[in-house]
Amino acid sequence: MKNCCLLSVLCVVLLLFGAAGAGPAFAEAPQWDADVVVVGGGNAGIPTAIAAARAGANVIVLEKMPYLGGTLIVSGGQLSAADTKLQIAAGFEDSAAQHYRDIMEMGDYRANPRLLKKHTENAAWTIDWLGELGVDFDRNRPVLMDHHELYSVPRSYQPVGGGSKVGEVLIAELNNLADLGLVDIHMETTAVSLVQDDSGKVIGVKAENADDEELEFYAPHVVLATGGYGANRSMLADLHGDIGENALTYVPDHAQGDGITMSLEIGAELVNTDFMVLYPGGIEDPDRPGYPYGPRVNLSPGFAGDIWVNEDGRRWVNEDTSSADEIEIALLRQPNVTSYVVFDQTVKEANDPPIHGWSWEDFEEAAAEGLFAFEGSTIQELAENAGIDKDNLVQTIEDYNHYVEAGWDRAFDRPGIHYTIDEGPFYALQTKPLIYLTHSGLNVSADLQVMHEQGTAIPGLYAVGEVIGMGQLMGRSFAGGVGNTAPITLGLMLGEALAGK
Repeated sequence: MKNCCLLSVLCVVLLLFGAAGAGPAFAEAPQWDADVVVVGGGNAGIPTAIAAARAGANVIVLEKMPYLGGTLIVSGGQLSAADTKLQIAAGFEDSAAQHYRDIMEMGDYRANPRLLKKHTENAAWTIDWLGELGVDFDRNRPVLMDHHELYSVPRSYQPVGGGSKVGEVLIAELNNLADLGLVDIHMETTAVSLVQDDSGKVIGVKAENADDEELEFYAPHVVLATGGYGANRSMLADLHGDIGENALTYVPDHAQGDGITMSLEIGAELVNTDFMVLYPGGIEDPDRPGYPYGPRVNLSPGFAGDIWVNEDGRRWVNEDTSSADEIEIALLRQPNVTSYVVFDQTVKEANDPPIHGWSWEDFEEAAAEGLFAFEGSTIQELAENAGIDKDNLVQTIEDYNHYVEAGWDRAFDRPGIHYTIDEGPFYALQTKPLIYLTHSGLNVSADLQVMHEQGTAIPGLYAVGEVIGMGQLMGRSFAGGVGNTAPITLGLMLGEALAGK
């Protein structure tokens, strides 16, 4: 009798402790559809799914577009890493630590040190792995690429065929795993919200397909790899004000920040909202405001003798600087992030047109229409036609001409100034910067778990790629190759880790 009573007490105690430790959202555990749900089939989501499936997990991939690859398939595809097989074979001395230091310095020491360290220490085997999958690299060796600030050592790799070739081999590998039944790919399926249990753990995703059917996918691990928000004008304006409103979107329309929107709805934290890095030299399409016209402006020193002024008619940078970051940072401080390339007939005759692929006849035709190129017989007339402050522009050009005559640019110490701007007609070309990547995004832990605004990790929810903001990997800069390499590297590591949980 005593034994029966003792057994009854023990059973009650076990039931109580069991109830206290269980998530109370379901009377019984939900029926999992997979081990991992990956939202987004781009250069972060595909590697995550590949690594998870290779490590034994059942994976569902949700992609809202009718194709895989995301922005990778329209990018140049530049990659970067230290101590790859190709770099070692080429005889370059390098290290992950030096790669880390270079990026930290480029980005004004604002990158997330734990994430950057994780990336730089593992990027080499990403390049090696892509080579094994079939990606060939130009010259079969790393090079110094001067799109932005130069690395201290050649560690940039240009895939033959660009980003689309990288996307091609990744998609092929994902499809191979799908054929084996390890990955279930749902195309034209848009995730609309996250599902949580009563404890706050993310346990799934609600989505809609092309037929407007409402779908639900449940898994103990949900990964957001939805990319950035560079095509979401409302989000750009909300986060970055005039800069977001006036910069030109150079990314595909699907970059709407879906993962950010869904995560904010459950209390996730955004970081680096003051980060915005833009690429100068865009021309706004007259027929599609907010988006670039095809060719870009060939900025100095390739076009020699011009000056750059803002809408107030004032110069704002050394036009011949070799520092891309110097231009990009200074440009953010200009009214409406708008600049004008100003020159006269003498400078025109000494140069090819400042727009790639154009003849001067093309330029003069555009100037006659007054859409983004402008002409005036006097400086005052040019300013009126272009919408530049007239009095300031006249004074700016007078001052600049004095600097040329004196042989010293007192304002910006521009070297080698040879041309005064005093022979009409006078010309101006309006330019606006381009958005390639967005630097703000979801705050994540070192293991890429999304953080709540209260400072705790959101159980079951992870994020990788541009959705976490490239500022976490680059700081306030464009670090060559990181935008493509880091999402692949961290995606591979995340997928493998989640398969083991």
